[in-house]
Amino acid sequence: MLTSIVAGWLLELLLRLFGGLLRPATEDALQGLAARYRHKYPPRHGGPVHLAYDGDEARYAEEVFVAGDLNGWLQVKGPEIHPWTWQSKIYALKRRERPGGMLWEKDILIKPGHYDFKFVANRNHWIHWFEGSGYPRGNEAPGGPNFRLVVRPLEDDEQ
Repeated sequence: MLTSIVAGWLLELLLRLFGGLLRPATEDALQGLAARYRHKYPPRHGGPVHLAYDGDEARYAEEVFVAGDLNGWLQVKGPEIHPWTWQSKIYALKRRERPGGMLWEKDILIKPGHYDFKFVANRNHWIHWFEGSGYPRGNEAPGGPNFRLVVRPLEDDEQ
């Protein structure tokens, strides 16, 4: 499992370095890479978890990511996240208009465990846990508390 993740990172690095030379193939390769990781990462025994954010920042955001223990906080550098392209395809939430506001949501495969996370709008605006978010309060962090996600094993996997 670890070797396929490392191979994915190396492929991504090569595509970033030589992307200008391989432009037509790059998009196809990245689509294939994202599809491959969507099924292999996280490891077996994971289940789909519905993540949704509809706070005040939702209507103004151009993009919203989930960053946390489940994905290495998406390559944090200073106040910004710098996800790899394949991570963007997995952890970027999808925007949906609804009466009364905007909703960002996505189903993501996550292995069982306890995870602290935050929603990140526009790659640099960290959204801290708030009362009424629908998520338990996580650990304290710079700027404010994290959200907490508890993923239980699928019934079929408990054997």
